[in-house]
Amino acid sequence: MLPATPRTPRSTLGIIDAQQWLTELTHYYPPVQLQAIQQAFDYLQEHGQVQTVFEHALVVQGVEMAAMLVELSAGYDTIVAALLFPLLEQDVIKPADLQAKFGHEYLEIVQGALEMHSIQLMRKHNEGAGVDQQIDRLRKMLLAMINDVRVVLVKLVERAYVMRFAKTLSSAKQKVLAYEVMTIYAPLANRLGIGQIKWELEDRAFRYLEPKAYLDISHSLDEKRRDREQYIQAMIDALNKGLKANGIQAEVVGRIKHLYSIWRKMQKKHLDFDHLFDVRAMRILVNDVSTCYRALSYVHQQWQPVASEFVDYIATPKSNGYRSIHTVVLGPNHKTIEIQIRTYGMHEESEMGVAAHWRYKEGVRHDASYETRIAWLRSLLDWQKELGAGDERVEQMRHKVMDDRIYVLTPEGLVVDLAKGATPVDFAYHVHTEVGHRCRGAKVDGKMVPLTTSLETGQRVEIVTGKEIKPSRDWLRPELNYVHTLRARQKIQHWFRQQLKEEEILPEKVEIPVEPEPKVEIPELTKPHQNTTRGSLIIQGVDNLMFHMAGCCHPVLGDGVMGYITQGRGVTVHKIGCKTLEMMQKKSPERLVDVDWGSASGHFPVLVRLIAETSNAQLMRDITHVLSQEKAGLLNLQSHVDKRLGLNYVQLRVEVKNAEQCNQVLVLLRKISGVQRVDR
Repeated sequence: MLPATPRTPRSTLGIIDAQQWLTELTHYYPPVQLQAIQQAFDYLQEHGQVQTVFEHALVVQGVEMAAMLVELSAGYDTIVAALLFPLLEQDVIKPADLQAKFGHEYLEIVQGALEMHSIQLMRKHNEGAGVDQQIDRLRKMLLAMINDVRVVLVKLVERAYVMRFAKTLSSAKQKVLAYEVMTIYAPLANRLGIGQIKWELEDRAFRYLEPKAYLDISHSLDEKRRDREQYIQAMIDALNKGLKANGIQAEVVGRIKHLYSIWRKMQKKHLDFDHLFDVRAMRILVNDVSTCYRALSYVHQQWQPVASEFVDYIATPKSNGYRSIHTVVLGPNHKTIEIQIRTYGMHEESEMGVAAHWRYKEGVRHDASYETRIAWLRSLLDWQKELGAGDERVEQMRHKVMDDRIYVLTPEGLVVDLAKGATPVDFAYHVHTEVGHRCRGAKVDGKMVPLTTSLETGQRVEIVTGKEIKPSRDWLRPELNYVHTLRARQKIQHWFRQQLKEEEILPEKVEIPVEPEPKVEIPELTKPHQNTTRGSLIIQGVDNLMFHMAGCCHPVLGDGVMGYITQGRGVTVHKIGCKTLEMMQKKSPERLVDVDWGSASGHFPVLVRLIAETSNAQLMRDITHVLSQEKAGLLNLQSHVDKRLGLNYVQLRVEVKNAEQCNQVLVLLRKISGVQRVDR
């Protein structure tokens, strides 16, 4: 049975302490398993005392990680892998050495955990509107890479170990590490229901991401800790005595409150520290469900309940399976105290990985295949405790529920979600239609590969493009296996259909001069360039038509664009993804024509909407400074202040040369103090 409260993380271990810890494992593992752990420890101690700045640093890391896994009731084989992990991570030993000494199974666990380092690529992309989707794809990519739950356990305790010693790093490195832990690894532990690791990762990351809030809450807890502990102990004594007198067999314990959970509740409910209900908290553990309700009845007889805070998750479990009774009562001196009542089995499920809280806490969109993999990982953990690794049922289950998706990386580290079996050609068309049309070759993890190569999760893919837009007809031949996804096939087919239309209507592409935009009179805010477009666009298959840029989406040079043939005004050029274009496409798809920027250049107007807090009195100065810095003209500016909400709504008409300059302006505007949202 698990302890009622998580153990306090142990401090740095030395060699003597490590030996003592090893001796204590006799209470947890049989002799044969202890022998394997002892062998791994001896190997770590032999090789881990060299090639490090700090004496015995690798030994300390290995034992710390193993100790955390013991607290999670992990199998002995996972303990062995954790002890060996630092040696392979720091290149003290080679993979062949580890395999020769301990076998291929342990090598796979350690290498699997090391491969999860690819998550660090997401650090370059922690800004922008798509960050939440990218982070969720990265979590999915990690799970897709994991064929053994022992891999993720080793990686999670390794991150916990690193966070314990993050105070020795620079402030910048602390923030990067904490962001990675808070957005990837803590939610991963949460989704697997490993509460002990989740809480530690979140609290330690919170310390570096929100240092002021962390210190404020820490001081608030410390200042009143003695009085609060005395108060809770008095309540525990009274409950134990009262429950026993009424024939209710129960264990009453104080409940550790985590700083990050306190802060989240304060933010969510807009409460200050003194008005939180559950800063004082305890838990009642009983043997069966009927005793839960008997204990609840006694508690409500003794102290007045706060009706709005009562929830019965036993009668109505959460959608993730979590079960417990939550109630808040007014204890002695009219102080609120939260009490959770549950069985020992419910408590073990909550703390050790059966009840997964991720869906309702993180608000991630429902994904059936993802949930199936999560369920498989949790089941595998349970089976490995009971049966040991390598059981045939485990392997059958793994093959049955393997995802039908792969997650590969762009050269910049963004995750692309593709169907299993996808090739570099599929990847190219997923990135952008033009990239697909220009695709001439591909590199996977830095090496040139055939375009028919089936990609695998975790690989980094780079497309080699040519100047000419010309896909190959061979890509459409199923027997050659160039294309696997429907999306890529449709784009290739569309291109060839357009070529046939061109041959019927016009032998070659026609360059049409771009009509200059009319000059706009504006207030003298910043001096814009003359608002013209030079050169020419290329409209495929259409002869002698005027065109103009759509006012709904304001396309600029470098955007993916599409033309729409209007009645009397020639072709309107829209940005791909424009809602107006999508509506017109559904109504009259025959009017769509492909458009290329050709030799066009000049300056293009863009409409930018910005929402900022009114607390920034220098907002307009900051905006014009950004535009001046990026050499972008300001054609017009309108502002509206909502005093009730404390928000300033600003609309800018900005002049830029191309999409790259536009994106840079948007990035810098988002960094202005008080700015909440910037949209084009």
